[in-house]
Amino acid sequence: MADQVGVSGLAQELGVSERHLRRELQSTIGTSPIQLVRTRRLWVARILLDQTSLTVTEIAWAAGFGSIRQFNQSIKATFGCTPTELRRLPSPTHHSNEIALALPARGELGWNHLYSFLSSRAIDGLETAVEANEPGSPAVFRRNTSGGHLDLTGSGSTLSLRCHLADLRTVAEILPTVRAVADLDTDLEPIADHLGADPDLAPTLERIGPLRVPGAFDPFEVAIRAIVGQQVSVAGARTLLGRLLRIASPAKTQSDESGDPGEPRFERFCSPEELARADLTELGMPQARKRTITAIAQAVSNGSVRLDRHCDPGQLRRSLLAVKGIGPWTAGYIAMRAIGDPDEWPIGDLVLRRVLDLNAKDLEHRARSWSPWRAYGSMLTWNTISSPQQTPA
Repeated sequence: MADQVGVSGLAQELGVSERHLRRELQSTIGTSPIQLVRTRRLWVARILLDQTSLTVTEIAWAAGFGSIRQFNQSIKATFGCTPTELRRLPSPTHHSNEIALALPARGELGWNHLYSFLSSRAIDGLETAVEANEPGSPAVFRRNTSGGHLDLTGSGSTLSLRCHLADLRTVAEILPTVRAVADLDTDLEPIADHLGADPDLAPTLERIGPLRVPGAFDPFEVAIRAIVGQQVSVAGARTLLGRLLRIASPAKTQSDESGDPGEPRFERFCSPEELARADLTELGMPQARKRTITAIAQAVSNGSVRLDRHCDPGQLRRSLLAVKGIGPWTAGYIAMRAIGDPDEWPIGDLVLRRVLDLNAKDLEHRARSWSPWRAYGSMLTWNTISSPQQTPA
């Protein structure tokens, strides 16, 4: 975040003074905001040097450095050699604005589960699921971006990311987003040890292992998915979300060879501002739920609900529950996926109750035993049933 808004902007976003922010960072992690930003840029640069054939100049801009001289000095000071000496690829050649990266997960990735979750919820025009062409080859999940797209696939403990970007500098923002979507930074081993004590979860753990909680390409999008998906199937929610994008989001219209307009192509999910002013009359949902969609869009737009990966979970829950039409289930699901809180869960979820054969009170008691990993306990319980269409949208 500090990369985009600077130290003063980050301090303002957190509601503290620049001086207080510097003091807190220095006392807790022993560094300054500027050093933290530089470390992030170096992390992106090192990945691009190691795994792509972009030129050194292209990598400097993509990682967020303001000049080649600054880039060279930072690499030399940190790694003790020049960027050219550091990189592994000897021939700096590449094709257009395409980058292929291998992103390691902490432990087994579980791509089949991630792909199943993402593909069953793919919104037409924004996302595409491509099944494997040959036996043993992994399926690919595609997400459109501004002027391009991202292709995700995986095997073993590695997520493979292929970026087709109009502006290579956006890769610095894309990498942490993709890591959050695939939950790559979570160590599943201690979670499995903890949840294995539950007699209902132990057989599922033995059968499929611990599962990652898919995160968000866009936290606001997850909030809308949660509201749209209330009391409807995954397939039904997917249809409604496609309609919603056609109503509220800018789209590029594709044409086939005959010149007839094709299906719209969306480069992103609609923004809170776009959705707040959209006319949802033709959406085909209960009026109360449409009012909730408008209300949360307005709340995020005016700042009364802060919905990003850096917000406080308790504050997020309180602000969400203050929006008419959002209850504990929706607030928990949003916090679980949008900001990656490992201990949030969809309170009172009907599928969890059905699978575990518990009433709402007993389910809440059972979920306490999963803490601090209730999100992972919920994901594992949902996957004890055979049909993903019965799980939340």
